Amino acid sequence: MYPNLEGRIMEQPKQPYEQVNSPAHYNKGRIECIDYLEDQFASRPHEWTAVTYITRAGQKPGADELTDLEKAQYYLNRKIRLLKRLRIDASEAAEKEKLELAATKEKQELADQAERDARKKARTKAKIKAKAKQKKRRR
Repeated sequence: MYPNLEGRIMEQPKQPYEQVNSPAHYNKGRIECIDYLEDQFASRPHEWTAVTYITRAGQKPGADELTDLEKAQYYLNRKIRLLKRLRIDASEAAEKEKLELAATKEKQELADQAERDARKKARTKAKIKAKAKQKKRRR
């Protein structure tokens, strides 16, 4: 109801329920839900959907608030499972990388040791040759 120019209270004309372009249950705050979602959750579909259900919970004609909140909870639980899977995958990848790094380091250490052994063997041969030359000269 609203006052007319003469001060009499008049019934507000009934508007048909708008289902597509900015329905009433989309505008419960200062801004429309979709504007907030686009700003805050553009690339996060689970959070987007959960916030949608939370902000509109029980507002749509004939809607049950509990059902809407359970739907929001479903999307949050789905996101939580996804994050846990990603963390497990990341920790497995980190463990695999750690093992590969250790194997590479071990191979490098073996190659370095082989190179040191080869140089030592070459020095030993050179010493033996030098001693053999000295013996020949003495004779």
